[in-house]
Amino acid sequence: MVQHGRGSEAMNLWASLNHDNLIKLYGACPEGQPFFVSIWEAAKGLEYLHELGIVHGDLKGNNILVCDGTAKLADFGLSVFAKAGDSGGALGAFRWKAPECLAGSGPTLASDIYSFAMCMIEVISGDFPWGKTMQDAAVVANVVQKRKMPPRPNGFTGSQWNLVTRMCSFDPQSRPNATALAHLLWKFA
Repeated sequence: MVQHGRGSEAMNLWASLNHDNLIKLYGACPEGQPFFVSIWEAAKGLEYLHELGIVHGDLKGNNILVCDGTAKLADFGLSVFAKAGDSGGALGAFRWKAPECLAGSGPTLASDIYSFAMCMIEVISGDFPWGKTMQDAAVVANVVQKRKMPPRPNGFTGSQWNLVTRMCSFDPQSRPNATALAHLLWKFA
């Protein structure tokens, strides 16, 4: 999130730079105007994968990139076909993993939805789910044993947070599918 003043000046400077060895800034979001268009675009990518029966398996903010102004999913190193029966458990980043994956089950279409909710928390809050200082073991204990989800960060409306809560249901069958998610996110874009 960009605050007015010095942060705004820095973003304007960065946006004006163009060099092969610099990351290009395509835009910034003033505080109070979250990136729900980008989240919706990423959800459309997830919907496409799920329509093909592919589980991404490693959704996190670092794997949602912006290319030519459009959010796109990346890093398919842990992706599997939904019917593959993989029992790999929690490979990848713990903060974004669904409870069932942290407990040892392989990734599923439903676990991608949970992970996408963690991406939404990350994008809107500007911080990792559960923050940067909590140890992985504490994240696992909070999610698997205490059945908690990260606290609601500033920046979510009530209806947006209700959607995140549904996506984080401890019953994977109660989570919306990717098509329903993309449709619901369109309302916030």
